[in-house]
Amino acid sequence: MWTYVGAVMVLWIAMSAKEFYVLFYPPACKLRHGCYHPRLPWGARVDITAHMGEGAIRAAVWNVTNVSSVEELEAAITTPVPPSVRRGEMRELWLTFELSRTGSDDVLSAARVNIVQMYEARERSQASMLLERDVFGDVFASSDEKPAVTEAPSTSSTVSAELAPADRHGRVPHFIYSYRMCELRLVTDARAYASPFLAPDGTPIGQSWDVHARTYAPHFYVDTFSLLRKHALPLSADVQKAHPRLKLKFKPISVGRHRIMAQLGSLFESLGASLGLGRDADDPLMTSDDL
Repeated sequence: MWTYVGAVMVLWIAMSAKEFYVLFYPPACKLRHGCYHPRLPWGARVDITAHMGEGAIRAAVWNVTNVSSVEELEAAITTPVPPSVRRGEMRELWLTFELSRTGSDDVLSAARVNIVQMYEARERSQASMLLERDVFGDVFASSDEKPAVTEAPSTSSTVSAELAPADRHGRVPHFIYSYRMCELRLVTDARAYASPFLAPDGTPIGQSWDVHARTYAPHFYVDTFSLLRKHALPLSADVQKAHPRLKLKFKPISVGRHRIMAQLGSLFESLGASLGLGRDADDPLMTSDDL
């Protein structure tokens, strides 16, 4: 009996180990023709640009050139908040990052994130959590370090007058990266694959792929898995206030870590749905790709 149980346990451990290995090291394509090859080779030099807004109001706010695609980078970005956001006329503010190989104008992949979202202002924290306090600090400080703030009058009328106008639900625009570093992730995978999807979970091999040229572009995205409601600070209605600063980290990751984070994100979303927890403005932000 115990011999049988032991054999089953050994078999289960061996199968689990194999699945875990494949998760991090999916098998490469061994076909003579028809493999999907990466458009970004391992260790290639890249350029990254950042734009605020969309369409006619799109404006460049940051760029870095000729950096390694496999090394981490930290930077600081000034994120101009349009007066229309502070006046309550505009409820979203998109930040778009574009990745290209150094020396080429061809954009390989793009990552987008809405850095202003509508949250219900909390009475206990309004007075001391206005965006225009020193919320940036040292770009190389810990992302969990909270900035020093100056106390403001705590009366409800004074605080409400300082905040950007609320919508009909009583929510005001918040800068969601006030207490958290914005992580820009690039999956550094240079394998060739036989299919656009990886077994057994069906993860795409890249952000996009070309079935005719048999190439794929790398996953490139802003990670919001650990971003919580408490990291955001409300915006002021004063259009003369200085623009907020964003701490940014460019972080290359393996395909295995990317797949694990994607699965965790799906697991939490499924768990929330089964428990009847909606994805409203007060929930943690737990998407992981293609924002």
